[in-house]
Amino acid sequence: MKLIPSYIDTEDKRDAYLSGLLYVSLTLLVFPYERTLIPEDLVNMYTFLKLAPSFASIPLFYILTKNPYNQYAIAGVMAMVSFYAAIGEYFSPLYLYAFIMGMLGFSILLRAKTKTLLPFVAFGGIPTLYMQYLKEVGEITHARQAITFDYVFMALEYMVIIMVIFEGFSKRRRKEMEFRERFSVIGQDLNTFAHNIKSMLSSQFLINQILLNNVSNPQKLEKYLIKNKKTLENIHSYLNKFNVLEKTDSDLVNIKESIANTIELLRVSKASMEVDLSEETHVHAIKQDFETILLNIFSNAMKAITDSDQKIKVFLEENTLTIQYPFSKSYTSSSGIGEQICYRLAQRNNLSLNIGKAGSTQQYEAKIRF
Repeated sequence: MKLIPSYIDTEDKRDAYLSGLLYVSLTLLVFPYERTLIPEDLVNMYTFLKLAPSFASIPLFYILTKNPYNQYAIAGVMAMVSFYAAIGEYFSPLYLYAFIMGMLGFSILLRAKTKTLLPFVAFGGIPTLYMQYLKEVGEITHARQAITFDYVFMALEYMVIIMVIFEGFSKRRRKEMEFRERFSVIGQDLNTFAHNIKSMLSSQFLINQILLNNVSNPQKLEKYLIKNKKTLENIHSYLNKFNVLEKTDSDLVNIKESIANTIELLRVSKASMEVDLSEETHVHAIKQDFETILLNIFSNAMKAITDSDQKIKVFLEENTLTIQYPFSKSYTSSSGIGEQICYRLAQRNNLSLNIGKAGSTQQYEAKIRF
């Protein structure tokens, strides 16, 4: 049995899953021991109150493994941490430190936004502090004193949190070093890079001129078209080797916003568009990759439109973004290079991309399933 399920396919999902596993296991680990130290008349209340936040957090962490940036679920986890610390302090000592470490660890692992984290940082510890105050003034007398095990367990939690912080900063540092190394390589090879591109483009200009001179000769035209395509593929392959400065971090991408950016870039007429999307529709992907896919699809769709009454339709059904555009005998697909890039980008972002004729209708459609 794998520690991490196969459906957890990104670093963000993995961190959410491991944070849930860590929280539930640590809270349940200390429960049997502390339960033996609780007065008999309070055991049932202790059992219910201590287990409630642990089990209530499980569906929240499940949501976060599916959608790591769900701020409502993150807020729910922070609330469970606050509640667990206050209940723990009511029966036992040192839970203010557990609250501080829990907030620190989850703020790193779950990538909470400031507006989500701030209320719990400012006010989440107040109930725990109030419990401490009640113990100091003698209002709570059943809470036990701290013993050696409490300090040992607290030290263990500190070690875990420090390891999490160190791992997070190590990953960031490695990415920065990798970026600098790649940037240095590009700087050193810039002259060679420019020279090779100029040579390839010169060949392309020459082939284009030959094509113009041989329009009336189909055999020669076909021959040079094949050479033209080969040259374009070589240029693409060469550029792809230097494409190292792109953003490679996954994020929640607003689909409607990305479509609007693409439409604006291509200057697609609003009269040619029918968009039926919610403002809050998102996909977890690298934004640059997702918008590159959209750019290729909409570019193809524009070339297929030959009548002012024809439209590009965009809609979402069951986690599938569908883009429909007219079927044209003179233009039915891309040259092949752009479409291949789209499939590669979709695969890298765990998206399913299908482009083809929509059944027996006179429509082409691109489906992006996420």
